[in-house]
Amino acid sequence: MRASRDDRAKDWAQSLAIEALGFLAGDIERLEPFMSLTGVDPGNLREVAAQPSFLVAVLDHLAGD
Repeated sequence: MRASRDDRAKDWAQSLAIEALGFLAGDIERLEPFMSLTGVDPGNLREVAAQPSFLVAVLDHLAGD
């Protein structure tokens, strides 16, 4: 079965957000303020990174930075 346009857009946005999180993780000066604002700590980062709302927050944070 072929993926719908909405599914492809969702997958693309999720991939972009995961890459953006990797960018943040590679720059401690950007990562620390983000983690402070979101209340995330290194112990639960992997868990929350699976949540779509968190990935939206990643993109929102970078867009405002």
